[in-house]
Amino acid sequence: MSIIGEAILTASVDLLVNKLASEGILFFARQEKIQDDLMEWENMLEMIKAVLDDAEEKKTTNRFVKKWLGKLQNLAYDVEDLLDQFQTEAFRRKLVLGNREPAAAHDQPSSSRTRT
Repeated sequence: MSIIGEAILTASVDLLVNKLASEGILFFARQEKIQDDLMEWENMLEMIKAVLDDAEEKKTTNRFVKKWLGKLQNLAYDVEDLLDQFQTEAFRRKLVLGNREPAAAHDQPSSSRTRT
């Protein structure tokens, strides 16, 4: 992974942390009751940020670290896509609800997925 790739990975992790705190994601998390899961994701991302510098230094001598950094970048892209889907669903729901969040909305299932 190049210096540019390393900067992109660090920026991607920062972007994900910021997205987790966005209004739309928080709205979606409350409705789906996944706040604890998203807090866990945020904690993991903060830990990843803490080890990135060390891993980036070691990648030149350790091919497994280099491979891990590449997989981490792919994971960051996947998580960003998932958070974008959450955000889109949150916006859709806000439009349907007229930008308010009634208490009953917390118990309504999502129309975008089937519960089993």
